[in-house]
Amino acid sequence: MEGWSDAVVVVLGWWANALIRLNAQAGDMEVVHFMEGPYEVEIRRLADGTFRLSAVERRTQGGPPARVREVSEAALPRAVLVAGDTVLQECRAADWWSADADTLEAALAQLRALYPNDAR
Repeated sequence: MEGWSDAVVVVLGWWANALIRLNAQAGDMEVVHFMEGPYEVEIRRLADGTFRLSAVERRTQGGPPARVREVSEAALPRAVLVAGDTVLQECRAADWWSADADTLEAALAQLRALYPNDAR
């Protein structure tokens, strides 16, 4: 529909930018929010380079996260790059390009430069 922006493009941009900020060592934690509801994922970079992902429901702050997973330093950026490239390819094929797609494309280029071994 005219003027509509697909949420997956936006959310993948948030993930890519969170990893870019973590790589810049602007801190050891970033938060990626869901578009709906009181949910978020905390991404924490650990001393050994791995990432700890904690699913959190904001209305229960202070409680334990619903799920916690640790992933390798390479796995998370690779997953974001693969998902982002796939989504942008579909956007191009269907002629659904938007300013959000431009933003995601720029973030993926930055992420790919930071993690060149994880680029497809």
